[in-house]
Amino acid sequence: SGDFPQFGVVGTIGVTVVDPFVCGETVTGLGESGDQSLTVRDARLYVHDVRLVNAQGDVVPLELTQNAFQHQDVAYLDFADGSEVGCEGNPETRLVVEGTAREDDYVGVRFRVGLPPDLNHSDVSIAASPLNLTDMFWSWQSGYTFVRLDGESSGLPDWRFHLGSTGCVGDPTTGAETTCSAPNTVEVELGDMDLATDRIRMDVAALVSDADLDTNEPDTAPGCMSGATDTDCTPYFEAIGLPASKHRRGD
Repeated sequence: SGDFPQFGVVGTIGVTVVDPFVCGETVTGLGESGDQSLTVRDARLYVHDVRLVNAQGDVVPLELTQNAFQHQDVAYLDFADGSEVGCEGNPETRLVVEGTAREDDYVGVRFRVGLPPDLNHSDVSIAASPLNLTDMFWSWQSGYTFVRLDGESSGLPDWRFHLGSTGCVGDPTTGAETTCSAPNTVEVELGDMDLATDRIRMDVAALVSDADLDTNEPDTAPGCMSGATDTDCTPYFEAIGLPASKHRRGD
């Protein structure tokens, strides 16, 4: 959408950059007004439960290859090279999801953005990679940051979009079960695809298309940190199909 860098998933086993993603690149023509700018310096996320759909409608799980970027059913993607000028986060990027499935005529892909509940509230200090990334972790009770986009706009030098579970109760450090009133995992379902050639794009311009990037609700986190009562989150949540606060800023 527009000139904004787009991140894409390739076929059944890989993720690549459809258009070059340049840390520190300022993109204009964004936001609800269409005249705002955004500079993204960090972009990463977790996905899990990756499935392929064949021409008969059968759903086949993609068995993830176990490595430093993939653990059990979870894959970690990182688009920003923190060693480059204008970037933040880790110096090592991850642009592929690796796995295997039986040979078939696949025409669709399904996956969930975020972590399953049983892994979301694990001990990050002893967790296996890639669940040992402390800068993708909020707290024992709230769990991990599912999507992390950090940067700046002309009005918010510390703009963020951090997606994660909220309204969580139950202390996992005592062995109690933790439940969250807003799990905030996102189900993605795409069909009518040629997985050999088609690309799935994470369009950040669309994510911010109805947001005011330059102002912030008083006494709330800059941008959106998934707060249930933060009206700044409403346009972001609506864009990704999650329930949001009932009122927009100023209502």
